[in-house]
Amino acid sequence: MLQCLNKKNWDVGLHPLAYKIHNKSNEELAEEMLKNTKLFSKDIIATTGLTKKEIALKKLGQLDPKRRLENISRAMLERNIHQTICGISNTQVFH
Repeated sequence: MLQCLNKKNWDVGLHPLAYKIHNKSNEELAEEMLKNTKLFSKDIIATTGLTKKEIALKKLGQLDPKRRLENISRAMLERNIHQTICGISNTQVFH
């Protein structure tokens, strides 16, 4: 009985976020994507004309803006797809 105390129900994935929260999250992710896009373009310009070894030494210990950009865009897509599917399924089922 106590094992089921903090267990999630099966329908947790069908509950969409509040649209205001979802929109705010999208705006924050878009701003972060813009910041990382600028960093990525600066990184490309800075590494132009360098050898592979020099590029590897320069990037050592730094955050990779390209990887961050990929992760942010993937997270944003996943959230938007989840929100859309939840909204459509709830509309079709309950109306």
